[in-house]
Amino acid sequence: MQGTLQESRILGRATADALLFRDIPFGPGVATFTIDRKAPELDLTLGEGSQRLRLTLDPPPDRVLRLDMSLSDADLAPLFRLAGIDALISSPARGTGRVLMSGAAAEFANAVGEATFDALRLQWKGETWENQGPVEVAWRGRTATLRQVRLHSRDGELDIRGTAAGSDETDLRVRANFPLTAIASHLPFLQLSGGLGTADLQVRGALRAPEIRGTLQVKDGKIMLAGVPAPLEEVQGAIELEGERALIRSLQGRIAGGSVRATGEVAWRGEEWSFQGTFQEEGGRAEQLLAGLHNGKSEVTGLSLWVVRWQAGAGKEGFRPNLDSKLRLVMLDGEFGRQTLLVRVLSLINLESSLTPRRWVSRHRACRIGA
Repeated sequence: MQGTLQESRILGRATADALLFRDIPFGPGVATFTIDRKAPELDLTLGEGSQRLRLTLDPPPDRVLRLDMSLSDADLAPLFRLAGIDALISSPARGTGRVLMSGAAAEFANAVGEATFDALRLQWKGETWENQGPVEVAWRGRTATLRQVRLHSRDGELDIRGTAAGSDETDLRVRANFPLTAIASHLPFLQLSGGLGTADLQVRGALRAPEIRGTLQVKDGKIMLAGVPAPLEEVQGAIELEGERALIRSLQGRIAGGSVRATGEVAWRGEEWSFQGTFQEEGGRAEQLLAGLHNGKSEVTGLSLWVVRWQAGAGKEGFRPNLDSKLRLVMLDGEFGRQTLLVRVLSLINLESSLTPRRWVSRHRACRIGA
C-alpha cells in the first residue's frame, strides 16, 4: 500500500482455484492488480497461460469498464457467454486471437466489442470446422455482426456474413459447399448416399425456426427413392427455397439404365409438410423400377417411359400411406407376368362380347387397326 488514506494506491498479486466474472466461470487463474484512486487495473492469466485478460475500471462517477483479452487455443464458451452471443455457437469452440470490449460497468451486457481470430476451430454436426483467413466479429449488446467468417471441414465450406440479435432476430447471408448426406435427416422420403450441394441463402428470423430463401445446386447426387430399389444417380439440378417451400425447378439424372427428369414443390409448416411433383423417366428397365411394388420381384419387363405425378403429406403413418399419384406408362418390348394386377383384371373381362368388330370400326373409322 502507498499514499494516504484519502488517496491510496494498492498493488498486489492473487491466485484462485476458481474465478467467476459476471457469474461466468473462467477456471483457476493468477492475477496482479493495482487500485489507484478507486480505479482498479487487473492483469489476469487463465487456463495455464492460454488466456490473458486485462481489465481497467475508470474512477467514479463514469465507471467505464474496458476488457482486452488475448487467446491462445482457448475455450471460447466463456467469451461468448460474456458477450451475450452464445446462441451463435452452441458447439464446442476454441480459438487464437484478440478480443476488445468496453462499456458502462453497471450495464456491461450492452457493451461494444470486437474480436479477431487468427485460428478458430469448432465441432458441429460431428465434423471439425476450421477458419480460412481471419475471422472478424463485432457486437453491441446482444446484436452481433459477422464481418468475415469463412470455415471449412473435410467435405464442406461455409461463408457467413450478417447480423444476429440473440436467437430471435437474424439476418445472415450464408454460402456453403457441403455433401448432400449432411441434409439427409431433413428429407424423410429420400436416402441420400452421395453428391455435393452448393447453397446461396438468406437466413432471417429466429434461429430455432428461420426463414430461408435462396438457391441450392445439386451435383453428382445419388439418391434412393422410397419403394424403388434402383438408385437415382448422376443427379444434377437446382432447387429454389422460398420461406416454407422448396421449388424443384429442374432435376435430372439416371435410373435403371434410363434418364429421368423431375419438377415439383415441397412445403412445410412446423412438423407438417406436403409434396407434389412430376417424375418423367425414359428408357429404364421396368423390372428394376417396379420390383419395389412386389416385395423385390417384378413380373414386368421391358424398356419404359414413365410420367408420374405425386402428391403426399406427412402424417402419423409416414410418407407412403399418404402418397397419392397418377401414372402414365409406355413400354417397348414389354411383358406382363401372370400375377400382375393388370393381367388379372384383363382376364376377368370378356373383350369379344363388350367390343364387337362392327362397333369398333364404326366409332374409329379413321384409325388403322393392326394385328
